[in-house]
Amino acid sequence: MSQVRPLVHPAWRAQKVRFMQKPVLEDGITIPEEVKARFLSKVCKHPDTDCWIWTGCRNRSGYGGFWMSAFGVKRAHRASYVIHNARRIPDGLLVLHSCDTPSCVNPAHLWLGTSADNKADSMRKGRHRVYGLVS
Repeated sequence: MSQVRPLVHPAWRAQKVRFMQKPVLEDGITIPEEVKARFLSKVCKHPDTDCWIWTGCRNRSGYGGFWMSAFGVKRAHRASYVIHNARRIPDGLLVLHSCDTPSCVNPAHLWLGTSADNKADSMRKGRHRVYGLVS
């Protein structure tokens, strides 16, 4: 009689368990003043909406680009979160906008959430796409 093999390889199971563990936030990151100054030099504070509009390079979706080599951050809103909260973004979490403006980097408009949180937020605000036939 042949031996029954598990459906999931033990190494994959360990990865899944590690992925599902709650991330630990690392507080107290020191951001050099030069990085803060370089970041803020590319920000225009909009008086009507309280948004801080990114004036540096942007991708087709409107998200700004900013590189901080020590943290590997590429998007400006993610860099803003790291700079103003002095902590890394935990693995598996996104930086979401409460103002729904991709080029906004105002830390008061940014919050951490999962992909499911992002989807629920878009559904609640009516920004989701409906695929298929609508009757």
